[in-house]
Amino acid sequence: MIAYASPAFAIAFIMNPVWSILPGIYAKYFGLELAAIAAVILVARLFDGVTDPIIGYLSDGHAAAGGSRKTWVVVGGALFVTAAWFLYVPPRDVTSYYFLVAFLGFFLAYTIMKVPYDAWGAELATDYNQRAKIFSFTTACMFLGQIAFYTMPLLPFFSSREFTPETLRLSVYISAGVVFVVVLWSRFFAPEGRVIAEKKKRPKVREVFKAIAKNKPFMIFLAAYLFAGISFG
Repeated sequence: MIAYASPAFAIAFIMNPVWSILPGIYAKYFGLELAAIAAVILVARLFDGVTDPIIGYLSDGHAAAGGSRKTWVVVGGALFVTAAWFLYVPPRDVTSYYFLVAFLGFFLAYTIMKVPYDAWGAELATDYNQRAKIFSFTTACMFLGQIAFYTMPLLPFFSSREFTPETLRLSVYISAGVVFVVVLWSRFFAPEGRVIAEKKKRPKVREVFKAIAKNKPFMIFLAAYLFAGISFG
């Protein structure tokens, strides 16, 4: 259980600055306008909405053919750290276009790792209580990753307690080592999980949207999520 949950620590450690720290760093230290930063984030979120189901579809097909979700997590983890370097350690003359490309690459790498990782966790147990334990451990690892990142400016060799480009640079170095350790640990010691074979033909895309439109609780959830996203932005 811990072997599976441990990559969540690294994911949260790398992902958390994207929303809480990165926009301010690019605005304060690299001179990008907030409107440009917000536009990039909007494009990236729309891009993420397209790539998530694509990666999920490809991962499902790979698993159904006898492949392992672990392969996606390992490859995605390597891409995730690489993309984080370009996003968190930009050149001094960074432009909005650089930020856009780096941001899109980062989210694509995140999707390649995270979507199969979540599916893998759901396949580790069929009992709901056991699944709750698995994802409780995973959530705890995510919070520990967030706490670890926020304590970075408190390290004694930093001259300031603020988040700076130097803080982000060090975070990439640390995350590279952490990802290497936890992903390999998860790869070799976490169980594979059991892929549940589909019992019926996959519905068409049009049928999926019709089902969503008729699902009142889900529509309420979407509305709440929409307003939460607007307030967060």
